[in-house]
Amino acid sequence: MSSRADVLQALRPIADANHISLDGAIPPQARAADYVHPDNGGVLLAVNVVLASVTMLVVLARFWTRCFVAGGMGGDDITAGAAMLVVIAGTALNYYGVRNGVGKHFYDLEIGEVLALLKVKH
Repeated sequence: MSSRADVLQALRPIADANHISLDGAIPPQARAADYVHPDNGGVLLAVNVVLASVTMLVVLARFWTRCFVAGGMGGDDITAGAAMLVVIAGTALNYYGVRNGVGKHFYDLEIGEVLALLKVKH
């Protein structure tokens, strides 16, 4: 178990390089074991899937209305369909990102997660 002094000593080079003060950064009673590493990837993915689903329902309702009520589809409908494909692709990339570390702090990532994210980003 790391003491407060050990944690501050480990953070000192990073803080100095980035001109960050560590005064009051870690409460005196804190231990490294007390820190819970946040992971908001699940929330990000859930919101993305819900919004993509709503978008899909709206586009499908538009297609149904144009085909069976209005009597035909036009170029704007094709554009809406193409945009829906982009939303689906974005959701798939978001899933891949969350599976490989999106939603976590960068310093909590394993090297394999960093490399996987860099492959997608670049």
